[in-house]
Amino acid sequence: MSATLQYRGKLLHECTLPRETRADGLFPGHINAAQASRDRFLVLYSTRNWRGSDDNCSVICQIRAGAYDGPVLRERCLAESINDWRPFGDGRTFVKAHVHPVVFGVPAGAVVEGRVPANAGLFVFMWNRRARELDPETGFMLHYHKEVPLLDDLSVTEWTQLRLNAAGDDFEVVQPVETLRQRDFGQGYPFCEIDARRMALTMNPPVPLDPSGREWVGSTTYQRPGEPERVGTKGFVYNADRGIYEWRHCGRLSAPGLFESAVARVGGCFVVMARIQKSMKAKGGGPVAWMTLDDPYGPLPDPVCPEAPCANAPTTAFRCADGGLRLFTSDPQLSPYGHPRNPLFMWDIDPSDGFRATGRRTLFDSVAHALPIREESLPVVDQAKVFPHAGGRRQIVAHRVRPRSLASGLKTGVVVNEAEKEVSGIYYSEIEYPEDLPAQWTFAGR
Repeated sequence: MSATLQYRGKLLHECTLPRETRADGLFPGHINAAQASRDRFLVLYSTRNWRGSDDNCSVICQIRAGAYDGPVLRERCLAESINDWRPFGDGRTFVKAHVHPVVFGVPAGAVVEGRVPANAGLFVFMWNRRARELDPETGFMLHYHKEVPLLDDLSVTEWTQLRLNAAGDDFEVVQPVETLRQRDFGQGYPFCEIDARRMALTMNPPVPLDPSGREWVGSTTYQRPGEPERVGTKGFVYNADRGIYEWRHCGRLSAPGLFESAVARVGGCFVVMARIQKSMKAKGGGPVAWMTLDDPYGPLPDPVCPEAPCANAPTTAFRCADGGLRLFTSDPQLSPYGHPRNPLFMWDIDPSDGFRATGRRTLFDSVAHALPIREESLPVVDQAKVFPHAGGRRQIVAHRVRPRSLASGLKTGVVVNEAEKEVSGIYYSEIEYPEDLPAQWTFAGR
């Protein structure tokens, strides 16, 4: 257990942009990050409301100086939520929502093999767009089951490509927001060579396939009509002639019943982690799935499903700066409170030993930290993200904290109170290693 955890506090309390603040009823939700240059760092997140389950709103990007937790130089909305969205032009209105934003790219000024590559400073931002319907009488969101007929037409993955400007305080638009499609696939369906009516990004960002960051590998959840969800890898390649990344490759689909996957490069192989639908639905949780690939776009083998941990909460996996593969999730069977999402744990994973999980450490426990979230409101601590390493002994891992209660009592039987709203947001710790470790990217003079 060479890596330890040091709690640092709250990283994101609120967005400062108009219509996205706490005064507007919103707080920061999903988060990801990337190094933008030697001394600039991107923090990407969504805002969230209290009107129903997964009430995710806009996608916001911050440029910070000096470190991921440094001062904010710029805050910019990449995708704005709309409460009176009229996509069909027939008078029906919906909430235009956005969830699971991710970002990847090579920092501006990064030196790879003795030079700065042409793709340095170009960043790809992606998220899932969804349509949510509000009950006109209560103002609360209808359950997802009520929205099934809408999902095929309105739920897509969107992306945009932005380049950091010379001052390092804003972006230049290289590709405006549009629906994510594989190269050579135009309008309508399908979006790619996998003939799936629905596809959705997962919470983990893509990882570089080569040192130059010219090619990146991520993963997606796909669903065909009448079939369970499956996961598959996808590859993005930089096109020097066009000056943008393109979605070029689709990996084979997994066994049925898997979703919300992650890709990590461990040694000479690629590891794919995925949640299991049956585990999510089990009261006591269940295993997560692991698969190993030599070819990132080759056939996915039958998953390995270790007995522990048992999770029914969001689960993420990252290769950390010391080369270790780590899993972040909760386990209701290990929680001292019997909670499905509190505390949030970190495990070391050994791919060579059947993906056995060892060295469990507590990343965050809302009760131990005395947050004023009532037991009946059900504390939620989830969605841990390890930020790309910028050098030194410490690496940031951030996560979400909130109650499960909402503006109505339908979820837990109680309504969220002001104290619970105030402590909700993005918190962070640092994984501390025994010695300094190289940064993911290097710059001239280092």
